[in-house]
Amino acid sequence: MSRAWTERLQYLSNLEDGWLDGYGKRSRPEATQAVENLLSALFPDDAEYGAKRPGIFPQEDGGITVEWYVANQLISVEVVGDEYDETYAFFEMSSDGKEWSEFNTDNLDDAISRIKETVLFTTSL
Repeated sequence: MSRAWTERLQYLSNLEDGWLDGYGKRSRPEATQAVENLLSALFPDDAEYGAKRPGIFPQEDGGITVEWYVANQLISVEVVGDEYDETYAFFEMSSDGKEWSEFNTDNLDDAISRIKETVLFTTSL
């Protein structure tokens, strides 16, 4: 996993309760670990393989969102928040907001497959 992603996850882990104007829970360790597992599996040995680089953002409930914007589409993976039973909740939305789909899983391999299907990589993984 790239150093930039490791630093970003460390930053999110250090956010304290109330980080969002008095709201917002600290990122849960399970969320951080799930994102580390996901990115490490997608990009082993610190290689990014020409992939579109995701944004990594905190969620108000203590989860973490990983987002790609590719081909006029937003692909968002919400990871382990208090309100979710699944580890990975996917949302795909067209740029005009008219088309969207949803997929949930607690299986890392399923999450990786879904990302590979939806996120455009310039070279294969």
